Amino acid sequence: MKIIDEIVLLETFLTLVQEQSLQNAAVRLLTTKSTVSRRIEQLESKIGIKLFGETAPKYALSEEGKDFVTQAEILV
Repeated sequence: MKIIDEIVLLETFLTLVQEQSLQNAAVRLLTTKSTVSRRIEQLESKIGIKLFGETAPKYALSEEGKDFVTQAEILV
């Protein structure tokens, strides 16, 4: 994976964290909800942690996700 692709994954993650809505994140990123969802899955697979919790609200950060926000902000 190229560095630019990894930056896109991180930007998608941070946008979803800020928006707390797949639809709103997709609009802000000028893409589709399915693309946002796919990027989050790719990032989770790449780093080996679940960034968001399994329960409502769906896009609430997991404990690992909360820890990862700061790292992602530094990298982007």
